[in-house]
Amino acid sequence: TLSALLLSLKHKNMSDNFCGAGYNTISVSTIGDVYPCFYFTDKKDFSVSNVMNEFEVFKTNIINMRNKYLNLNKYKNEECIDCFANTTCHGCIGANLDETGYINKCSLQRCFMTKKMLEETLRELSLNTVKSKSCAFILKPVSYTHLRAHETPEHLVCRLLLEKKKKKKQKKQKKKKKKK
Repeated sequence: TLSALLLSLKHKNMSDNFCGAGYNTISVSTIGDVYPCFYFTDKKDFSVSNVMNEFEVFKTNIINMRNKYLNLNKYKNEECIDCFANTTCHGCIGANLDETGYINKCSLQRCFMTKKMLEETLRELSLNTVKSKSCAFILKPVSYTHLRAHETPEHLVCRLLLEKKKKKKQKKQKKKKKKK
């Protein structure tokens, strides 16, 4: 959603997973079967335990489920590896299953929609304000040191060129002042 996208950009929250199914979210059916998410409730292939099981069995099953879904890394998916939106993408493995037949493969429509939302959000952010009523915020200035902490080698070259240009401009201004 747009809110999740904005929050991940604002707080630099990056996830290696499609969603929190199986480790942040679980679902329990009316008969006590445990599923990694509400999306899988009553899909017997995804039932991992039952609340009526002996405690140690239940605990082991839940731990195994948690580990399985934590290891479901979106960066193992070829389409996600080089995608510009991969650090902000928050998918849904249940929707993936319904749309593609696989929990670890996003549908083209969902992928397209996420990329378009990100592009639009970044465009709006570049104007300094997000115009969405539900999640409006104004960008706050950050320190130069903060920006340098996120610098890549390519950005370093740009910054050095800008600093060189700035120094030349300052020298010209000093010369003008001396002449007066």
